[in-house]
This record gives sequence, C-alpha cells and structure tokens, in this order.
Amino acid sequence: MNILVLSDLHLSNHDHFSAFGWNEDAFLRKLDLICTMYGVEKIVLNGDILELCKYRWHEIIRSNSRILSYFAVNKTVYLRGNHDFRADDSLDHYNIVNSNGQSIHIEHGHKADFFGGTKIGRFLNDALFRGLKFLFGLSPVRVLYFGILHREEGIVGQRKYNSYDYLRYALGLLAQHDVVILGHTHEIEAHQSYRKSKSKLYLNCGTCTFGRFQGIVMDTESLRYELIRIDADQQITDGDKNWLLPERTQIALSNAAG
Repeated sequence: MNILVLSDLHLSNHDHFSAFGWNEDAFLRKLDLICTMYGVEKIVLNGDILELCKYRWHEIIRSNSRILSYFAVNKTVYLRGNHDFRADDSLDHYNIVNSNGQSIHIEHGHKADFFGGTKIGRFLNDALFRGLKFLFGLSPVRVLYFGILHREEGIVGQRKYNSYDYLRYALGLLAQHDVVILGHTHEIEAHQSYRKSKSKLYLNCGTCTFGRFQGIVMDTESLRYELIRIDADQQITDGDKNWLLPERTQIALSNAAG
C-alpha cells in the first residue's frame, strides 16, 4: 500500500495571521496530482492540520470546507499535533505492520519538546498565540513575527535547526519499530540507523505552510519511500520533464529503507 504522510498545514481562516499560504483549489490540485502520480491509496495527516491555537473551529471549517471535505471523503487517517490537540476523532499515533512483520510508526512528534509535550507547555504556547493575535493589528508586530518565522522556516536565509531532541526521540521509538515518521519540526528529512545489525529509518514529513508542499510517500510493503519537496513558486504537472519519470502515469519510489 502506498501512503502519503502530510503534516503541519496549520489551516486557518486565511487572514493576515495565517501561515498556510494556499488557496483551497490550488492545494487540492497539487494534492490530487501527487496522489495520482504516486498511486497513493491512503493519506495520513500527521498533526497540526488545524491551527486551533490561533482560530476557532467554525472559522477554520468555514474557510477550508473543500479541503476538509476531500479528507473526509477519502477516509483520511487524522493524528493530533500540539496545535490541534483538541481535534475530535484524532488519534495519538498510527501503526502499520506489513506482511514481513515490519512496523511503521507515525506520530506528530510534539512529545519530544516541552511546549508540545507537556500540559503546561501547551498552555503557554496557546497563551502566546492568543496574545500575538491580539497584537497583530499593529504593523510592527506583524513584520517582526513573520520576519522571525521566515528565518525559522528557512524561507529567508539558512535555517538554524537543532534536530537533536527529535532524533533522540525517534531513536527511542525505533527500538520497537522499523520506521518512524514524525512531523512538527517543519523540516523534511531522512536518517538511517542500525540497531542490533537491523536497518532502521527515521523520516520527517516537513510542512505545507507558506505555499510549500512537502510530505512522504511510502510503500508500506517494501518500505521504499520518496521525500516530496515542492517550493511555493514551483509548478508541477504530470507531464513535467523534470519530474522523475515522464510518459508514465505513476512514479516509482526511489529510496529504500534497507
């Protein structure tokens, strides 16, 4: 089974505080194209899909009805993150065991840090965003906020990202699983390790904020995978000669876990 794992859309009401950066139709066209090209059979939403730290339920649903309907119709697996921790019917994690007995563990990854993994941390995080939203009518606050955020995301300049806590957290999970897929950090990446001479794989599915499309496609039987990185200004079509395998309706996965 080919799965597509996405996280950190941070769906909002598309106001000046929003980090999503897509209109609904453009995002759905890109999503549908990726699903078709890779023969995706299941979508796993790996947390922080809804930006409930900044917006109320009804605002997000009203502003993103087509995206949310698409996910509902396609029976998407929905995992909770630290920004949508209160989302109804969301799961803490999702596990797949293939016919070879190999285990794939998917979770958002916010438990690896204080602000996402503790009640007091989430309370402080919520309070920070509520305060920022109150002050966001002031132009200097908006400029400062997005300036910091763009640097943190690597949109402007080189991102300074300390992955140690998340690598350590993933290695702990890999004691029980063959593949671990996290989100949360907004940094798409892949790391292979070995435990008792057995190959292990940690993947992070990145983010779909600021008009970017990042995610992971994985064949759960072979554990072959592809990191999807599409920049905000990058146009992709199924006939694009730069997209791996032209003249084919599906793209073969190019990386192997083992």
